[in-house]
Amino acid sequence: MSYNLVPVDGIPKRRVQRRSKYDDIIDDFLNQNLKYARLDIDATNLDYIRTQIYKRIKARGLTDHIKIVRRGSNLYLVRL
Repeated sequence: MSYNLVPVDGIPKRRVQRRSKYDDIIDDFLNQNLKYARLDIDATNLDYIRTQIYKRIKARGLTDHIKIVRRGSNLYLVRL
């Protein structure tokens, strides 16, 4: 077995994806003057989608401005 140790100044930082595909949904809703909007999305697991959108709302500090609600087989965005 052959190897070589190379000295480095430090470990590179991780590249973290700061933007989610769900951020586009949130941005589109916020850019429109809608109080309520139904989200038509092709997905089999609406609870997963709702949870992911809620996590993005929370991470962006928008819990006082917007929320996601599931009613039956529909998801709704609500401006507070």
